[in-house]
Amino acid sequence: MKYRAGVIFLISGLLLLWKPNMRVDLAIEQCLLFFMDNWPLLFVLLGIFLLQPKKKKSKPRKS
Repeated sequence: MKYRAGVIFLISGLLLLWKPNMRVDLAIEQCLLFFMDNWPLLFVLLGIFLLQPKKKKSKPRKS
């Protein structure tokens, strides 16, 4: 959770540094147009997510 929040803050900070006075509605519209044109990218991202190995929980040691 901490990692995800860090990524969100990093990306939003970079966007604000790049265009400090950008309009949010135009940015959302551009994102929607990008995803409508490149919808197969969602399959690629889903495939990458599903191919990541699961983290195994370590068993507690018995002493």
